[in-house]
Amino acid sequence: MFLANTDEQGRKAITQLLYTASERTTSSKERLRIRKAAMDVDRGERAAAPYNHEAAMRKYQEEFKKNYPEPGK
Repeated sequence: MFLANTDEQGRKAITQLLYTASERTTSSKERLRIRKAAMDVDRGERAAAPYNHEAAMRKYQEEFKKNYPEPGK
């Protein structure tokens, strides 16, 4: 969200912060995810995909209906 309003120096600081965070995490899966975000920010891209709350809620509701059908149906 802040990257769109950040200059080159700010991006470099954020990139370094992400690399430092990736080195400190104990999970190899999370380390790779954070490192990818750092590389994306370094290239001028987003650190993560935008979150679509409505789509996530629809997916949750569909899964809920599959696992817990209405009584009598």
